[in-house]
Amino acid sequence: MKHWLQKLLRILAYTMAGVVILLAIVVGLFRLLLPRLPEYQEEIKQWAGEAIGAQVEFVGMNARWRFRGPELNF
Repeated sequence: MKHWLQKLLRILAYTMAGVVILLAIVVGLFRLLLPRLPEYQEEIKQWAGEAIGAQVEFVGMNARWRFRGPELNF
């Protein structure tokens, strides 16, 4: 039983380490691509307009990483 518990804990530790590494990569990519967000403003307007079936207009965009996750403001 002790051997089974050690194996379970080892698998759990590897899984958690993998999740932490994956989250670090996602956050790093978000921070890397965040400054390029204004370049895609027209594409975002077009996509949003097609999604809701109305014309979408906004003057500026702001993006930041909050405690709850990424946040986009238009």
